[in-house]
Amino acid sequence: NCELLTLQDCDLSICQLRGAIRLAGIGLDGDTKFNLTKGVRTRRKVIAEQSPAENSRDGETGENSAIAHAQLEGTYKSLRKALENSGDYPAASDFYYGQMLYRLKRAKGAERIIMEAYRTFGGFGVRAWRPFCWLVLLIIASAVMFTCWGLDQANFGTGLETSILAAISLTRPLRATGFEGIGFTVAVFLRILGPVLAGFGIFSLRSRVRR
Repeated sequence: NCELLTLQDCDLSICQLRGAIRLAGIGLDGDTKFNLTKGVRTRRKVIAEQSPAENSRDGETGENSAIAHAQLEGTYKSLRKALENSGDYPAASDFYYGQMLYRLKRAKGAERIIMEAYRTFGGFGVRAWRPFCWLVLLIIASAVMFTCWGLDQANFGTGLETSILAAISLTRPLRATGFEGIGFTVAVFLRILGPVLAGFGIFSLRSRVRR
């Protein structure tokens, strides 16, 4: 029973947490160490139950596939709550990512499609670089489309300016004048997707920096 247990400056990188009761009530003070994912992508804290093969692929099923995904999701959820109670929100966001990752593994049908899109474009709301990268790519691709097919006598600079304004200027009216071909359609998609991606990025930053 972990409800009344408080750990300070402990190394939990090899601690098996499977079977722990009321794990959400554990106190984690000081510098609590966990395993880190390996690879070129963003490193995050993970529990010892995840195998090295899983860590190298950001949690994909590997040698430790005998561990039920539902149990891993529950463990991550409990530890996330414990870290939030301790005020360690950056670490809690890592465990939220693990929680959502194993929820994604168990999802089926439309729910899986929605969650996969949320992971890819929004980083589960805790990976700011993903939505910001998609936003930059969206603006650049739209600028090229404006330059080639969407604006009258436009160069890339004009197309880029139009893309940025369409993506972030929520108070600026979107008018059909000045566009040709697919230009207005691209501007409408930018007006919708731009704020969504920016919102995901800002929300993700907040989860990483707040204390």
